[in-house]
Amino acid sequence: MGNKPSVSEGEDDEDRLPLSLKGAKSMGSELTNGGGEDADEEVELPPPMKPIQEPIVVTSTPPGVPDIEENPCKREQHSENQERNSVLRDAKSADALSDCGEPTNSHRELSAQCSSNEATALAFSGDESDKPSEDNVDGAKKIDSLLKKRRFVLQELVDTEEAYVRDLSLIVDGYIATMKDPEFEIIMPEDLRNGKDKMVFGNIKAIYDWHKDTFLRCLRRAIDSPTELAQLFRRYERKLHMYVVYCQNKPVSEYIVSEHLESYFEDLRVKLGHKLQLCDLLIKPVQRIMKYQLMLKDILKYTERAGLIAEAEPLRAAYEIMVIVPKAANDMMDVGRLQGFDGKITAQGKLLLHGLLTVSDVQGTVVGKNKELQVFLFEQSIILSEIVGKKTQFTSPQYIYKTHMQVNKMNLTVDEDAFVLSSTDPHKPIFAISCQAASQDLQDQWCSTIKNILQTQKDFLKAIQSPIAYQKELTKEAKPIESSCQENVIPEASLPEFRDKLRDVTVQCGAKVVLKCRVKKCGRNPKLNWKKLEPNLCILRSGRFLLGQEDEGVAMLVIDNAKLSDSGTYSVTITNEVGSCQCSALLTVTDPYPALQEPRIQVISCSSVLLEWESDYYHQFWIEYCQLGTGEWLSSNNNRVINSQTYTVENLIPGETYSFRIIAVQNKLVSLPSVAVTLPVADNLRWQQEQFKNRYVELKEISRGRFSVVRLAKDRGTNVEVALKQVTRRRQSHHVTQAEYGLLAGMQHINIIRSMALFDNAPLPGIDTIVLEL
Repeated sequence: MGNKPSVSEGEDDEDRLPLSLKGAKSMGSELTNGGGEDADEEVELPPPMKPIQEPIVVTSTPPGVPDIEENPCKREQHSENQERNSVLRDAKSADALSDCGEPTNSHRELSAQCSSNEATALAFSGDESDKPSEDNVDGAKKIDSLLKKRRFVLQELVDTEEAYVRDLSLIVDGYIATMKDPEFEIIMPEDLRNGKDKMVFGNIKAIYDWHKDTFLRCLRRAIDSPTELAQLFRRYERKLHMYVVYCQNKPVSEYIVSEHLESYFEDLRVKLGHKLQLCDLLIKPVQRIMKYQLMLKDILKYTERAGLIAEAEPLRAAYEIMVIVPKAANDMMDVGRLQGFDGKITAQGKLLLHGLLTVSDVQGTVVGKNKELQVFLFEQSIILSEIVGKKTQFTSPQYIYKTHMQVNKMNLTVDEDAFVLSSTDPHKPIFAISCQAASQDLQDQWCSTIKNILQTQKDFLKAIQSPIAYQKELTKEAKPIESSCQENVIPEASLPEFRDKLRDVTVQCGAKVVLKCRVKKCGRNPKLNWKKLEPNLCILRSGRFLLGQEDEGVAMLVIDNAKLSDSGTYSVTITNEVGSCQCSALLTVTDPYPALQEPRIQVISCSSVLLEWESDYYHQFWIEYCQLGTGEWLSSNNNRVINSQTYTVENLIPGETYSFRIIAVQNKLVSLPSVAVTLPVADNLRWQQEQFKNRYVELKEISRGRFSVVRLAKDRGTNVEVALKQVTRRRQSHHVTQAEYGLLAGMQHINIIRSMALFDNAPLPGIDTIVLEL
């Protein structure tokens, strides 16, 4: 208001008039001293005085507003408070102000801003009992303070979103663009080529483009409307699930980055001029998706305390969405740490539940006794895994696959303190496991979730075996229509949509195949069309469609006694009077060969193990191993065929954890992974590592090749600079490194560099270092 005295919301014009003017106003019989006789007397008015500088706030407090402290440093007028507290003014107060001469204009300006005060006329009564209470004054201040705090959180949401987009641009426009440039001066290591560099970033470019082009602009427009902000999160709920995909890839990304963080990615960081390392930037999406729920929680809190119920409801729905999405993302990060599972995780359906269970064998020898395992319950299967490592501030545990059961071939038995899962798969050995949760609440949650999914499987089986009886049962359960008018109402037709699409299926020869999808808004008379698209187009006639309640239906294709020729891509098209929708899935039929058992492991030394296995059907094998944390299965002998049932794996890294598996050459059937084993660290190995670290100080990297890295170092004892050629055993065997060292050590020529020393497994396990003269 320019240079005028500050006026808080709800301040009355009459309160700022001189006190002598109050007694001169003619306000009718209510404001006279003795009655109506003296009301018409004219009173000479004194000269006008300056407005009173102390503001008097008169408002009413909405019921149910909690007490909070107000920040007195700033005051802000809100039109919402004026609307909420407005009452009719006494019409005569404006007439009284018109007699005040020049100050009238300034009073009218202030009065126009404070026209919603409910107690303006009461200030002229002269009766202390009619003046506004201090509680009402405090209530208005509290509401102003609450809305001001909410405004701060809304502004913080936009400001942090802008900073987040800037951080993502450092990755997309910096690292990704640079790594794609073939002429950039820093050459990408061979280990990151052939698509491995894409695993570092996942779908972060799609996240960046959406936030920059869409979400940030919508947030800026919604900053003044919390209701619009809530609708924004509800509208983009499905889009925000891209963070689930990103978090699923995060464990793989962390491992790849850790291998090159101090070398290649550090060189890129320095060249790009970034302050943060790549790993610090890649964690930003995980932190951001967790941050939304915290800020929405604060916005919802201040809105509810201010009594704005209409705005609170959509904000609560948005907050609940942003609680579910981060949880799903965090769950998929755990799933991403599962190693050794040969199936396709995305084909197992939705993750329903996961956590620690104490598991024991009831039948068979699969798990052992009282083993604490990480269990993942999906819609299609339940997977048991062994926990390796502990969760710390910087690391997370890994999960090594142990075994699994298909949900449609599983039975549940609930005991007093545990529940038993038994496999009914005729193609696998019979086994059953007893599971116990940490608390009774968790136990009940596991049991109820498994019961629900098994009941769904039973209903589906009943629908396949007796579709007519199942349809009648659905009709009986339908609620009767109460009024005859509703019987004549024809629902508005719309385009059919898939609630659950077809999923890829892998079965053995002779098994029964069921392809199923759920459709909503299918209409009264939907048409069904099944096709086999690959390898040869074929229209199928055996598909069924079951119409259920609420305009939903189930489309099923049943193939009995599946053959190898049945493998291919199948599609279903649902058509009603409005339009059609289509989805497809891949069916894979395999030979019914007997399964391979997991190998047994015997540790021979700190770098070698002996594998033994049994098989009457297969006679030629390949051996693969997986180092914990890599998620990559590698051949132990360059894919040479093994004709026996024992094999010694050598050149392993001491102190590391490995798992092994057998592959049959005949049909490439893969066995279950072995139990993870950690190799011991020899005393002489520790001694060599300590000697190396005490003698040499690494200065900088000189060059990098496919098998090794050459670094400049200084000998602490002689103070002479030397070159350290560090060879990775995964790429060059120790025997070749020893031969190279011996050859260079015997050379005596002015143009040939001579080797001075060889350190095995130093400075780190798995790396051999040749010390060369400069």
